[in-house]
Amino acid sequence: MKQSELFNLLMDLIDNFQKTIPIIEDLKNHALRERHWSQMKEQITNMEFLTPHHQDFNFELISRPELLANDSRIKDISKKAVKEKEIEDGLEDIRVKWQSIKLNFTEIQFKNENKIFKISKEQELENVFNQHTELLGKYKVSGFEK
Repeated sequence: MKQSELFNLLMDLIDNFQKTIPIIEDLKNHALRERHWSQMKEQITNMEFLTPHHQDFNFELISRPELLANDSRIKDISKKAVKEKEIEDGLEDIRVKWQSIKLNFTEIQFKNENKIFKISKEQELENVFNQHTELLGKYKVSGFEK
């Protein structure tokens, strides 16, 4: 039995839709920043519309062959954005923690009457410093620090 043209058209549409779903998931990633959208535009030709703020950003545009052919690039950029967002969130947590830490200073006076202040060593401060130094080291070698 010969398949009808309508059946073939519907199968193509369904197949195209299934291929587009992962792209939609990658493009709706909240970690994507303007720099990631620019990177996608640079790597994918004829994709000047590729911005979340474009008025004609719709399913028809997402299902273009150019996007479908570059789904792995889009996925890589989306994964990179997630890793960068994790670092951004970690840095924000570190910033907030250090804003809440109170430093105690002790005054040391030498014979020549110069005053020097020294940070009092406290266990909490040392623990936070060591923990954050370790985190910053991990962020630095992650490859996503820029």
